[in-house]
Amino acid sequence: MLKASKYIGDGSELLLLTPYAPIIGSIVLPFLGGVPDGMMVLFSGLGQAPDQVQSALKVGMGALSGSTILALSLAYGIMVVMGRVDMDENGVAQ
Repeated sequence: MLKASKYIGDGSELLLLTPYAPIIGSIVLPFLGGVPDGMMVLFSGLGQAPDQVQSALKVGMGALSGSTILALSLAYGIMVVMGRVDMDENGVAQ
C-alpha cells in the first residue's frame, strides 16, 4: 500500500504540471480521492441480507468518518507543532 500511495502522489504531482492544472486540481483530484471512500461504503452493504444492510452501511460510514477525522486531526496536530515560532517580548513572531 505504501508503494501504491507513492505512485498516486507522484502521479498527482505530474498531473498538476499540465496546462489543465486548475481543472485537475479543483475537480479531478478531489473526485479521485473520494471514489475509494464511496466504494468502501457501497461495498460494505453489498452481499448482506436485507435486514443487515443498514447495520453494514453504518459500519462502513463509521470507518470512513473515523479515518477522515484521524487524517484531519493528524494534519492539524503536525501543523501546530511544526508551525511554532518564537516571539519577542512585544509579541512579534521572529
